Amino acid sequence: MIKIEVSQKDVAYLLGTLNGFPKECQGAMWQAVKRSLMTARKELTNEIAKVSYLQKSMIREAILPVQMFGKKKAAHDRRYKVDDRSSVFGVIRISGRKMPLDAYKLVPDRPTRPKGMPREKVSRAGFKLGPGRPVQHWGKSSGRSEGFVLRGKSGKLRFMVEKLGRRHRWQGRSVPTLIWVKGYPVQYFAVFDDVAGQVGDKSKKRFIDVLKHEIDFRITKLASQGKMR
Repeated sequence: MIKIEVSQKDVAYLLGTLNGFPKECQGAMWQAVKRSLMTARKELTNEIAKVSYLQKSMIREAILPVQMFGKKKAAHDRRYKVDDRSSVFGVIRISGRKMPLDAYKLVPDRPTRPKGMPREKVSRAGFKLGPGRPVQHWGKSSGRSEGFVLRGKSGKLRFMVEKLGRRHRWQGRSVPTLIWVKGYPVQYFAVFDDVAGQVGDKSKKRFIDVLKHEIDFRITKLASQGKMR
């Protein structure tokens, strides 16, 4: 999670002549927080893509849109209550939904047991989370077998395990019951210090520059309306 929280007291030295216009101050802070976090969301997607084998489309889907709290906060959402009406709070959350293991690099990257090939001549299936990461294997636990790769009708590979002792009827014969294995959500990579920590620090530094731009924009607008001398 990446968040930015700011109060008018914290940036009074930047607001300057805009301090006499509470509504404009609130609007400037609101837009500065939102724009800074929207850029951070894109950077977070790129940084996670560097350390994992996940597609960017999967990562973007797991990183939720920027949520803003403050004067405009939803009445039903009390997770980030802001008592000070002059404060603004923005946050980016990353979904903890587990991704299927075949979303990562499969080793070997083909069905592990072609038809007619003896099991002992086939390499044990594994997966890699990202560049430079070791090959991991699905071990025997919870009554499940070692992982293997299966190619479905769509041509895509699936990292499956056999639920030991469970079988079902398929095309007139008894076959093992297979389970599609999931694990390692996008959130797992977001907690790395060189990912979320780095992006979070950059977004907080960027906020000041964006806020200055928003303040200048509003001062120019008020001056053109004759509300500011």
